[in-house]
Amino acid sequence: MRKILAVTAVALLAACNPMEQMDGAETLIEEFHADFNESDFNAIWNGASQEFRESLTRAEFDDFMSRMRTSVGEYQDGSQVGFNINTNNGTTLTEITLDTTYENGTADEVFTFIGTGDDMALLNWNIDSTAPWAEPEVAEPAPGTAGEKPGV
Repeated sequence: MRKILAVTAVALLAACNPMEQMDGAETLIEEFHADFNESDFNAIWNGASQEFRESLTRAEFDDFMSRMRTSVGEYQDGSQVGFNINTNNGTTLTEITLDTTYENGTADEVFTFIGTGDDMALLNWNIDSTAPWAEPEVAEPAPGTAGEKPGV
């Protein structure tokens, strides 16, 4: 019985190796920032977890990301200021906190990933930036409709 428990404990520790979790998260953050700079929101959406994609519609995501990209500009540099790795009931969450510099200001970013190894995916991205928030784009009225009253 002790051999089985020891093997199980070693397997669990190997599956949740903190250094591997950190390396995986750092790689995903680098990919996120590269995709963000290219405005490749499709890549970010497709690489995110199912839970992330179920938390908002694709249109809401695209709108938010477009406004954020317009607001902060291009990602330039960042440094990690904190991390937390938590495994509970077989689910591993890895949270990385960064101080970042963007073209239009600085930001505090918190990335949360779910899973381990190749199954790690973005669960949440929280950004608090000093850059002014971009106003939403307003659709232009169709030609010949500006100022017209219905039924006229």
